[in-house]
Amino acid sequence: MNICIFAGETSADLYSAMLLVELRKKLPTARFWGVGGPSSKGLINVVIPMEKFQVMGLSDVLKALPRLARCFFQLAGMIMKKNPDMVIIIDQPSFGIKLAKQLRKKGYRGKIVQFVAPTVWAWKKERADEMAKHFDLLLTLFDFEPDYFAHTSLKTVFVGHPIVELIAKDNSQSLVLDPDRPVLAIFPGSRPAEIGRNLPKQLEAAKIYCESHPTTQIAVVASCDLPQHVIKVPFNARYELMKKCHLAIAKSGTVTLELALHKVPTVVTYELSWLNYLMARYVMKVDKMAFFSIVNILAGYELFFERIKPPVTCQDIANCLEEYESSRYNECQEGCQSLKTRLDHAAIQHAAKEICELF
Repeated sequence: MNICIFAGETSADLYSAMLLVELRKKLPTARFWGVGGPSSKGLINVVIPMEKFQVMGLSDVLKALPRLARCFFQLAGMIMKKNPDMVIIIDQPSFGIKLAKQLRKKGYRGKIVQFVAPTVWAWKKERADEMAKHFDLLLTLFDFEPDYFAHTSLKTVFVGHPIVELIAKDNSQSLVLDPDRPVLAIFPGSRPAEIGRNLPKQLEAAKIYCESHPTTQIAVVASCDLPQHVIKVPFNARYELMKKCHLAIAKSGTVTLELALHKVPTVVTYELSWLNYLMARYVMKVDKMAFFSIVNILAGYELFFERIKPPVTCQDIANCLEEYESSRYNECQEGCQSLKTRLDHAAIQHAAKEICELF
């Protein structure tokens, strides 16, 4: 059996590695190849490295379009030549829809699976109908997502979120923190541009908070230079920090879900470049959404305080931290536990089972 897997960014590569372990148990003679990174190394024959597809933010996508187009047609050509029994696309659903459409146009008749649904609940709802034309199976991470595809013929299955399993397996013990002092953790993002936009305001908000809570330790997951009193934490120790921290300030993104699964009350922020802000507001129309954080979208209410829509001040963020302290800490943790229960469905085993049932 011949199976192509596309995992074009870091989290997708993690999920790909986990999925490949399960698929190799169920399909021991299958050959796996495609796009992957460090996590899936040794489990897949990488024909195009993941880094060729990595971009961050709408402005970066525009700059990288020529490279992305070359890689897109190179991968599509390989698939048509090798004619695998199945193509599995992990995350990056916008790319996946374009790839599936191109493959069907060229006559590919194998199975096509999308693992991680497009955010049709936020924008471009018509993508649900488009996916039904080209895909054989859609595996979703969130339990509310299948409803958005119910009107189509596409088989859509909620499998749970792999992050629950990643967190459960983490046993890192490398951080040296004072156990008698509370920790305020800051997660400004992973890329230099994100850190440059988010960290200054987050650090200033933390400083204001610490004026009322002077024993608090500030720890930041970032690779940049930091003030002397701030503890720098490497990315691979972020789960250990989440286990030990009392409160957090985090850039909107998957990290907020990771913090919720650790039951850490968090203030969600995001400083956009002007281009990304204009694109988000007028093209994606996200200003019409009630919430931006996936934690709040899942909960259906403001479980985590969001301070994203401008203008946002450092004092606003500090006030949110104070409100957790004074009245909302236990309530927030209870809400986080409810989310964890909803998402804990042995996602990878469930996904592998559904994929194998297509053969």
